[in-house]
Amino acid sequence: MANKKSLSPTIAEDGLLPDAPDSKAFHDFVTEEMKGLYWCGQQQAKWYARLQKAVQHPSFIKLLEEQVIAVNPQAEKIEQVFELLGEKAKGKKSPAFETVIEESTRLMAEMKKRSLLRDTLILLILQKAVLLQLASCDVAILASGKTGNEEIIHLLEENRKASMASTDQLAALAEELKTVNEAAASSPAGKKADSPEVAAVYDSINLTVKTTPQ
Repeated sequence: MANKKSLSPTIAEDGLLPDAPDSKAFHDFVTEEMKGLYWCGQQQAKWYARLQKAVQHPSFIKLLEEQVIAVNPQAEKIEQVFELLGEKAKGKKSPAFETVIEESTRLMAEMKKRSLLRDTLILLILQKAVLLQLASCDVAILASGKTGNEEIIHLLEENRKASMASTDQLAALAEELKTVNEAAASSPAGKKADSPEVAAVYDSINLTVKTTPQ
């Protein structure tokens, strides 16, 4: 599988990171990124637990259960980064991540009945959340590289690997839901299912579903 392009080089080229390796600006920059990531981790376990009750596909429920378990190890690594920075571990609300959580809450309120379509839309929201965390982690790794602090870099790289694994799992689940939708669309009850709506969602993310003509 091809490696996903990191967001970090663009940040570096734009000169948005501090130049001095031991500058207070660098310290504050990384600390702020850690606060945001730590807050996201604090919200994730509770959020994923709610989503488990909202989705219907067994593979989706299982994936969310696994994600809840994966939150603590990542949080522990962030706490270690705080310690290496000489800072107290504490979270700071991430407006972007909060918006994603609110988006899922609105979706579940509007689509009260569990369905393949709702599962698919929740999956897309989850993908957005993981990409937000990846972007923040990328920037923190790049900034840490300016100091040569290998311990911090290693810890953040480990968390990045976990987030990348999550994106792969979500992509695999998307393919599985697509297959389920294709089967539903070709069944006698296909006209009554929400398959055409789900197909439109997949079209929007370049996972086109070819439904069988009725």
